[in-house]
Amino acid sequence: MENHILGRLKSKREYFELPIAASTTTPDDIYRNRIEGLNDMNSIVITNGTVAFSTETEPGYYSALRDVNFEIERGEFVAVVGANGSGKSTLAKVVSRLLPLSRGTIKWPNVFETLGRVEKGTASGLSDSPTATMPVQMVFQNPDAQIVGETVYEDICFGLENFGIPADQMRTRAQQALKRVGLHVHLTQLVNNLSGGQKQLLCIASCLAVGAQVLVFDEATAMLNPAARQRILELAQRLQQDGVTILWVTQWLEEAAQARRIVALQGGGIFFDGTPREFFYGTVSDSVSDSKTPSCEADGVITRAQTPCELLQLKPPYVVEVSQALAASGTFLPVTPLTLQELAEGVQQLCQLQ
Repeated sequence: MENHILGRLKSKREYFELPIAASTTTPDDIYRNRIEGLNDMNSIVITNGTVAFSTETEPGYYSALRDVNFEIERGEFVAVVGANGSGKSTLAKVVSRLLPLSRGTIKWPNVFETLGRVEKGTASGLSDSPTATMPVQMVFQNPDAQIVGETVYEDICFGLENFGIPADQMRTRAQQALKRVGLHVHLTQLVNNLSGGQKQLLCIASCLAVGAQVLVFDEATAMLNPAARQRILELAQRLQQDGVTILWVTQWLEEAAQARRIVALQGGGIFFDGTPREFFYGTVSDSVSDSKTPSCEADGVITRAQTPCELLQLKPPYVVEVSQALAASGTFLPVTPLTLQELAEGVQQLCQLQ
């Protein structure tokens, strides 16, 4: 098989452009019902998305993503979870346009791309207007890897300059973005004097200043303390309520429980796609292949079906563990809680019923 080497990553892995297998069904056919009638500015759609790499130590190639079909619509809050190496960060980079597909197609607002080549729209997804904005921006795990300016204003202006924003608009945009994320510091504040949480807020502000309509958080709270983590999560929720699309990649399932939808990856493929309650409490449904459905009977004892979270061997949030422990002891709450407040309300309702 002849492979076209498109580039080399920092880890000395080589990106493969894979040939498209012959088929009577085109990638567009698979998602035709979901794509037709959608406004180009309203969703990002990946169809049969595969990302393959080679290494210097192993022969052949491996797929970090395998035939992924994924869609996120405008204003959604989607959490992406999975074990290490499941493909979470790879999916985030593909959605953020930092990594091309080896095979398959991806449709961004105003842009359609196949095998890393733009077919419709411009290469950057921008119009010819000098004030054009980039709809998709990414917030990385380590804010120091994303910050380039010595001061808050310099850092925000770096992105504005790259997108051709007129100089007389920069100060206003910077001030509005800082206010929107709740970072109350002077524009001349040195970045090195900011805390880790404040630096992450600055990264988000820089994304918003250039007009981001989609924010991809790639484990953006992993290096923060619990209070700062919650602050960033609450900000993402507020932005989602304002119409910003949020893709939240995380290993903290307490955070994923607060999303509107959870996508769980395993081995580079989508294992589950549904609501948080279905992920933590629901029985295995069509969202999970039948081959992974466990037997509900063992040695004559009937047990409940495992949840998708359990099948992936991920540790559920403490609230879910408490609810499941109560159910195992014969005490069933009237709700399936995902937050401490819901757990407290469920216990209160249970006490009132008894």
